[in-house]
Amino acid sequence: MKFGVWALSLAVICSLQWSVSAEPRPDFALEDTVYGATKVSLSVMVLNNEVGSVTSSLPSLTLQSNDGTLGGLYGALNAVGYPLEGYLEAIAENLDALATSDDSSDFSGFASLFFTIESAQNWITQGFPVVGENMDDLVGGPLAAQFHDALARIYAGLEELQDALEDLASVVQSVLGSSEESSCPRREVPPRYVYRVVYAVRALRGYVPLVRYLIVTTVENLHTADDYLVRLAAATSDVIDVTQYTELVENGVFPIVTHVAEAVQGVQTELGLVVGQLSSLTSVQSLSSYSGIVSALSSFGSVLNQLSSASSSFYAALEDISVTLETFLTDPDNTNPMGNRERVVETLLDTLLSNGPFSRYCFYKYSEILLGFTDLGYNGVEECIDRELERLQFLEETLLRLVAALEFDFEDLFEELTACEGIRRTNRRSRCVSDLASTYNSLASNFDRKFDLIYETGIAEAVASKYRLLACVQSLTFRLLDESTDDLRREIKRCRRHGPYCEQDSGEAGKLLLSDIVARITLLRLRETARIATVKSSTEE
Repeated sequence: MKFGVWALSLAVICSLQWSVSAEPRPDFALEDTVYGATKVSLSVMVLNNEVGSVTSSLPSLTLQSNDGTLGGLYGALNAVGYPLEGYLEAIAENLDALATSDDSSDFSGFASLFFTIESAQNWITQGFPVVGENMDDLVGGPLAAQFHDALARIYAGLEELQDALEDLASVVQSVLGSSEESSCPRREVPPRYVYRVVYAVRALRGYVPLVRYLIVTTVENLHTADDYLVRLAAATSDVIDVTQYTELVENGVFPIVTHVAEAVQGVQTELGLVVGQLSSLTSVQSLSSYSGIVSALSSFGSVLNQLSSASSSFYAALEDISVTLETFLTDPDNTNPMGNRERVVETLLDTLLSNGPFSRYCFYKYSEILLGFTDLGYNGVEECIDRELERLQFLEETLLRLVAALEFDFEDLFEELTACEGIRRTNRRSRCVSDLASTYNSLASNFDRKFDLIYETGIAEAVASKYRLLACVQSLTFRLLDESTDDLRREIKRCRRHGPYCEQDSGEAGKLLLSDIVARITLLRLRETARIATVKSSTEE
């Protein structure tokens, strides 16, 4: 009877060391069944599915704008997503292999698993901070801090998983080391150790979606920013085609050369008519003193024959106006008539990419307004050109008047020689012709100077026009754009901090700021449109 009681007690004590298991398969490097190991495998499978989606959005992005900031941030996302994905996949793979093993030699898998977990933790604490600092340098704002927070949660999840696995490994090692000579059968692993691993894996899985969300959201923002830059570049390419401005200048200045040359040719024609009229004055032509008249007429003709070379020099001076403008507009070292647009675009894109609470709201609030600035600076170039063409039109009118004045020097010659022709006495007639010859030779000697001054004036004014136009274009940044873009930049920064509640921070002045910017743009465009219409109207007349 005593033996039976002793045997029953021993059976009860031993049964307390066993756990009921509905899973008839070996697990965790044991030949015996471990209750809950299937749950570990299922939780690992769910973790794997979640981890596999961390970088799913990265290959879908192809940046078209070749922007350095966008490319750098995309590289930073890759430097976060792929290493994290690799570590978590390795952890899941090792854990699943260990959970399904029935070979005691696989107990070393615990050490391999611990090493992988520690490697992941080391990457979070040492590798990611470098990437996060790069993010801060690129866009600033809360983006890097958000990744820090998300990875800190994963670090904590890994720490909890490691603690659970260490406790489980200790129990498994104890079971493996139990003596075969023991009067009790080999102990089993209590389910609580296995389920702690299950809970740790599930918790770790719950921390992964935040990282995926940050990557997906940032990829979407990068795509939006890239599309915007492509649109901006396309809109800008229409207005930064320098040819349209040089052609506008050339179409306005080259006709001046033609019109002045035609006027000079008209003077040559008039001179020829005068010479033809003189052939009818036979009495004065027979006088020796008439040779002085011939000499004067020859001098007039010689001066007018300089038209070709004079026109070439004038043409070159006018052409230099467009050449200088083209050189300035195509030289990246010069002040760009687009003003501080680059700075305000940078501020707008940083706002979007920083992933702040109002990032997308502020981007869409101001992106189209900024796009409207695209042609403002170059409309100013057209304004400068129109202004200068008006001045050159005045120059043309002045030169034509001066050319007309060339005729004054010989248009009365026939009338005056006709008076000499009517004098009966030869010596008086000869004296009359001699005096006129002397006077007209004096005119002829000054005629060269008058002709040269016409083209010298044209060339000098062309040079002046070149520099006036250049100065006007140079001042565009300060005259039209800097103030507007700086105001818009401050407005974007205020929105970035306060969102739609920025007026509460800035007061009534803040409420009026955006409308002031829009009003300024509208006024500039209306003024520029009116000016072009006026120029076209005067040209048609």
